[in-house]
Amino acid sequence: MGKKILVLTGSPRVGGNSDLLAAAFVEGAKEAGHAVHVFAAGRANIGGCRACNACFSQNRPCVFEDDFSRLDSYLREAEVIVLASPLYWYDFTAQLKAVIDRLSAYTGRGILQIKESALLLCGAVEEREKFAGAIEVYRLITQGSLNWTDRGIVLAPGCGDKGAILGHPALEEARALGKSI
Repeated sequence: MGKKILVLTGSPRVGGNSDLLAAAFVEGAKEAGHAVHVFAAGRANIGGCRACNACFSQNRPCVFEDDFSRLDSYLREAEVIVLASPLYWYDFTAQLKAVIDRLSAYTGRGILQIKESALLLCGAVEEREKFAGAIEVYRLITQGSLNWTDRGIVLAPGCGDKGAILGHPALEEARALGKSI
């Protein structure tokens, strides 16, 4: 039986390069028999964490009502979480970071089944080293704080304009990563 995978996409641009990168991953994961749910965090109405410490006080992850509450069941069931984002100033988009920050509601509660993670990044920059900041943040969160196993990182440099990723080798890398989970 396959794994339950949650893919969080961070781009506000519909059908953009990171969406296409995520779609390639999903294709590979489904071919391998996994159940995949994609949540478009970049187009959702999710505010940042307000550090009110009222998490789960009203039988939901956050007392503030927004689209984050739609994620709860998927977060609870997922065994693998995949972050897919364009590079904005050498980091994830603000929309994806808001979701990541709101995960703090779950820490230390033994609620999440997530054990593994992967990262898919694209950006206009050509130099792979300019992705280092986002990769470091990903590793600090997933491996440092949450103790998840990293299943892989796919980078797609040189992909700024919409559709620039078409024909890029990162699409096949993402598909292969999806199959390998």
